[in-house]
Amino acid sequence: MELMERGDLRPATINHIGKVIRNLMSVAVSQELLERNRLAGLIRFPENNDDTQRLLTDEEMRLLVKTLNEDGSVAAKVALFALLTAARQGEILHSEWSQIDFENCVWNIPAANSKSKRGRRVPLSDAAVDLLNSLGSKGESRWVFVSQRRRDGELVRLTTVQKAWRERLRVRAELETLRFHDLRGNAISRLVRQTSITVACAVAGHHSVTQTERYNTVTESSMQQSVSALGGIVSEAMNAEVA
Repeated sequence: MELMERGDLRPATINHIGKVIRNLMSVAVSQELLERNRLAGLIRFPENNDDTQRLLTDEEMRLLVKTLNEDGSVAAKVALFALLTAARQGEILHSEWSQIDFENCVWNIPAANSKSKRGRRVPLSDAAVDLLNSLGSKGESRWVFVSQRRRDGELVRLTTVQKAWRERLRVRAELETLRFHDLRGNAISRLVRQTSITVACAVAGHHSVTQTERYNTVTESSMQQSVSALGGIVSEAMNAEVA
């Protein structure tokens, strides 16, 4: 319950975990390992299916990136990497150096780390490569994003950035309602606008463009640019007619 209130887990995720445990206990009952399934009557949490994305304006995006860059912590770099790759937090925190192909600038996400259970290749921009090179964990750990703790001489994997994100990073950027998962949504939305929905679908690791379609949004700035371009075409035609 506390995890849901803090935003670490959504009701749908908790319901899914409960279903898995309930099914396991049912098997245990059928094998006479348990007398009864105590979760048989488990009440489901109400699910809010209106998972509206919080899309940032260009100015908000600039402020967020500036804030993350100035913070410089590993948590901030995880957030920046999310914006640069449109990857999920879990995929980023489970990334290993062996998955990074610096020669071809590609991050190979294995199926085991992907929510869709399908591996994919994520192209890395120069900015993403520079961020990875700034981490300093290569040679110190097999994990890309690490904490300061060590186990058997190796830096331990960073397991979450939620506390840093909620209590420091988004507050400094004056974006208190922005969820970490919204970073992925914003990255996909901008990919759709700047490339194509097919390309964005592949980078995001969606099963089909239908999943990506929800990120195909129209912003006020893009409408303004389109109208301005149209105005230029009409003005050019009018001036040509007068001449």
